[in-house]
Amino acid sequence: MTSTCPTGGPTRRAALVALAAATTTMIPGAAGALTPSPMYRRLVIDGHVIRRFPCSLGDEVETTHEFDDVRFVSRIWEEQIRGGWRVDVRASVLRGRPLRSSTDLRRWFVAYQERPLEEAGVRGVALAGRRVWLGHDQAFWLTRPGVAVAVTVDRRAHPRSELIAAATSTLEVRARRTS
Repeated sequence: MTSTCPTGGPTRRAALVALAAATTTMIPGAAGALTPSPMYRRLVIDGHVIRRFPCSLGDEVETTHEFDDVRFVSRIWEEQIRGGWRVDVRASVLRGRPLRSSTDLRRWFVAYQERPLEEAGVRGVALAGRRVWLGHDQAFWLTRPGVAVAVTVDRRAHPRSELIAAATSTLEVRARRTS
């Protein structure tokens, strides 16, 4: 299903809008806090809502995999370019025992990527009351022990401010219990 972001850019949101509308959720904070700004849209992924997620993305693919006792649920937006495909944005929720603390997350994530720290430029910053590991093209953070969110962008198409917007607007969603 193709739709338009408030800025007019085309996006591929598939069932996200329907899922967000059909799911009864309890989210900490005011109900109005979930309204995205005109530059962003809301993304729901594996029990989390990222309230400020970039518009104007390519084709969407959802994947799941497991690596070293950590399960990934990812949404990847890619676009066809001359000679292949380019990943514009990847959003993932990671769940697993190795992700006990923010320091454990950083250690595990850097080893998982097999990328030198200097290349990634990862450093810890405080954003929205949480420790976020922010790099040149990625941000990852713990939402609670054992659960983390990671967002990676193509720096040629998306500024670092989009990583910060995603990191500062993420909430874990809990289904409301009915008895």
